Amino acid sequence: MKIVFILLALGVCATYAQIACPDEKPACGVNEEYRCCGPSCDEYCDGHDCGIRYFVCPNKCYCAQGYK
Repeated sequence: MKIVFILLALGVCATYAQIACPDEKPACGVNEEYRCCGPSCDEYCDGHDCGIRYFVCPNKCYCAQGYK
């Protein structure tokens, strides 16, 4: 059952990968950092690892809380 979920997630990710990130980054709040998951769902725009939490690319571009 897990393999089905993973394959579905990869399909969703491939769809999001076709959406380009905006040129302008949004203004993030205190203790927030702008992130933009890449085509492989594992990179921000600054090149750091997004981690398994974002492997389905729920939103490619967003401000994440609690990161420095």
